[in-house]
Amino acid sequence: MTEHIDPMGMAENMPEKICIKNAGSIYYSLNTPEWFGEKFYSLNILNNFERRFVENKIMTPEEKLYADLIKRNFIVKSGFKYGEHFRIYSESMDMHAEYLIGLIDKEEWYKISRAVRLSVSVRKSMVFAGFINNEIKYIEMKRIKDI
Repeated sequence: MTEHIDPMGMAENMPEKICIKNAGSIYYSLNTPEWFGEKFYSLNILNNFERRFVENKIMTPEEKLYADLIKRNFIVKSGFKYGEHFRIYSESMDMHAEYLIGLIDKEEWYKISRAVRLSVSVRKSMVFAGFINNEIKYIEMKRIKDI
């Protein structure tokens, strides 16, 4: 079953101006929400998606998807351990992530079955994102078991 959705989260908004600094190849911030970056003492160490979002150097489809999810007030974390681009939290990381987000090209639909089965096994909804006319669209897919 497929369903077009327009997801919105309720996470703390990003500040208007975020100050980032670097120490060699490591980028960090002092004034971001606690969920943004990885905590290291009083610093939030930023990954490449976070750094490029703050610097407004969003170029790749994955970076555009990341930025769109942040703008929708989601907490966005890596979905690597689930084989997807991101996992997202609506409000807080105190609970499990509700969604796995996978960015797919038009030609990659063969990956859907695997992704949907995995999302069911880890008790999450599977949401795919893609670009249609240069605009990000989201589709939630669920597994329907045979009768």
